[in-house]
Amino acid sequence: MAQDAPKATMTARETAQLLQVSEATIYRFARSGDLPCLRFGRKVLFARHAIERVLERGTLDR
Repeated sequence: MAQDAPKATMTARETAQLLQVSEATIYRFARSGDLPCLRFGRKVLFARHAIERVLERGTLDR
């Protein structure tokens, strides 16, 4: 069976695990605009490519 490609978006929990910070920190960054996100009602999703870019740079764009 072929391995599934990674999802294009991640939840706050998945993003927090990847960045090794708390979910509260992820939501705070999203609320301040430091971490780009997509909002669908109460659901907040993060684009994997944007999070990977943060990891590559080692910092958030401010």
